Order: sequence, then C-alpha cells, then structure tokens
Amino acid sequence: MILLIAYKLTPNRDYTAFYDALKGAPTQTWSHYIDNIWLLKTEETPVQLNARISPLINQGTDTIFIVKVDATDYKGWLPTDAHEWIRANR
Repeated sequence: MILLIAYKLTPNRDYTAFYDALKGAPTQTWSHYIDNIWLLKTEETPVQLNARISPLINQGTDTIFIVKVDATDYKGWLPTDAHEWIRANR
C-alpha cells in the first residue's frame, strides 16, 4: 500500500531520526518531492507507521497526518522520476 505522510515540524530542531525512520523501514520505498509530504510504499498500516514514528517528533507542537492513498487516479506537476515512482509502486 502507499501511504501519504504530511507533517509540520517545529523549526530549529534535529529531526534526523524521524527522516531516517521514514526512509529506512524494511520492505519500504519512498518518494519525497514536496516539502513536508512523503509517499511510502509499505506493508505498515497508518496506525503502525504512526506508532513507529510519532515518538521521533514533538507531539506537543508538531503535527502529522498519515493516510492510505489510491494512486491509480492522480494528477499533478512533479518531476518525471516522481511520476515513474508512483506508476511503479501503485
């Protein structure tokens, strides 16, 4: 499944562990072409992913939204390789 992760993080904090967690989960590929939005192909559900990454952000000031997406019908202006990733992973 493909999950869309959108977030707003507190400026001037180190979120390296958060970004590494998004990029490094097993059986997962990712695409990140728009600030604060990632697409992940993963076997994790939104609840499972949230449980894994939410400890890596400030839950008092940061926001995060995770949703399963159907990428069979989409439109947008992205680089060619972003569209190729979507087609390959839907």
